[in-house]
Amino acid sequence: MTKFTVGQSLFFAGRDIRWQQNGYTKVTKVGRKWAATSNGYRIDITQTNYPFPVLHEVQGLCGYCYLTKEDYLEAKEISELWDKLSMEVREASWRRRPQGLTPEKLKEAGRLLGLKGFVDE
Repeated sequence: MTKFTVGQSLFFAGRDIRWQQNGYTKVTKVGRKWAATSNGYRIDITQTNYPFPVLHEVQGLCGYCYLTKEDYLEAKEISELWDKLSMEVREASWRRRPQGLTPEKLKEAGRLLGLKGFVDE
């Protein structure tokens, strides 16, 4: 579990970019269950999820806080690449398989992605 301190800087990424500005925020108060932030939101500090879900009393889940902007950019890139990869696989599934595939290459791809049927036990 991450230990938050007053004045700690976190990178906030809002769920709706029309209304919420991505950027750094500071922890203003730390309690037993919640940490308040300078942008008016709060983080449930009992959660072990990372990134940390950011809540608003009325709006509910409104974004996530990362320890650094670099963590956010990496998570964003992974998400975009995963979406691209899964879209390509879906589109390729109704077409012909790519040339040069071998059982070994497919098994290795499954292992790299951590797919259940491919992980060595």
